[in-house]
Amino acid sequence: MTSNLDCLGLGVADGDALSALIQRMWPAMEEQAMTGGTTTLRWTDPSGARLTVGVTAEGEPADLVPSYAGVPGVRLSGLTLADDQGTVSADVVDEDGELCTRLAGDLEQWRTLVGAAESAAGLACVTALGLDVTVHADEAAFAASDASVMGDPAAPRPDDLDPDSPWPVRQAAESFFPYGLFGDTPHAHAGVAGRVLTADTRVVELTGQAFHAVRLSLASLGMELDLCLAAADHPAPPVPGNIVHGTVYLVVSVDGLWSPPEPEPRRRWFGRR
Repeated sequence: MTSNLDCLGLGVADGDALSALIQRMWPAMEEQAMTGGTTTLRWTDPSGARLTVGVTAEGEPADLVPSYAGVPGVRLSGLTLADDQGTVSADVVDEDGELCTRLAGDLEQWRTLVGAAESAAGLACVTALGLDVTVHADEAAFAASDASVMGDPAAPRPDDLDPDSPWPVRQAAESFFPYGLFGDTPHAHAGVAGRVLTADTRVVELTGQAFHAVRLSLASLGMELDLCLAAADHPAPPVPGNIVHGTVYLVVSVDGLWSPPEPEPRRRWFGRR
């Protein structure tokens, strides 16, 4: 399965290569917040590929959140921490505040929620990193494919099913399954089917690697996502009208949650001995 970093043109072979890559990013990183002694920095490539990094007071890396500098397209309410690693849960609501669905994902600004007495809300950029997805020509092609089948495509029709009911049961061309909310341990994986609005290929200046930036519509659920696909897995970008379906990793960003950074001299880190 493709890695989160591969989806953004930031693929590396191992931890040492990641350390070397981040050291190259360091001069262009911008401070976003200081919370609990940890400074949050963010690097953004002209392609839109982004990495948010937490750095401890000792200058050591605390965590990394890969994402994309997209356009807000999801209205969130009840945004709360689901664990102590940056996973959040939230309601997706429409302009009237009515619930459309729920999601779980990594939040770039998660440290600003630590110890918060109330949940947060706001218009969010949601990046879907395409870990295992397929592209279908249009809604009809998706509906005719095994990818749209809910469950085992080879399963026999149940004897007690209404004979007038369609079989097999298929999911809609715009649908969303927040896998991260289904078990005891929250996580950022989700199942998505959406309609391509726009798509183009980007090349990361720092690595020379390509990825596709896709604007995906789930209008029936009040959502527009930025889907990032590794060009190595998808040689050609999707085109408008295609249906993309599969497993993604969700990253959420609500820039209004950043707190003003406290001035602090930068330290060299990653790979320090």
